[in-house]
Amino acid sequence: MTEEWKPTADQTNGVISSSCEFIKDEANDLLEELQCPPDYIAGILKSIASDFESKEKKDA
Repeated sequence: MTEEWKPTADQTNGVISSSCEFIKDEANDLLEELQCPPDYIAGILKSIASDFESKEKKDA
């Protein structure tokens, strides 16, 4: 049985936090530039997440 991976507090407060902020900023920039509904940006982000979930299943 494999233990679930969890980030350290330093990772959460450092690289993860800054990456999340960067992604949110980029999504907001795209929203402003495209003048599209927020749901469209959410769809893009969900598609990216789905790609990572698919990769995880392939690697298992």
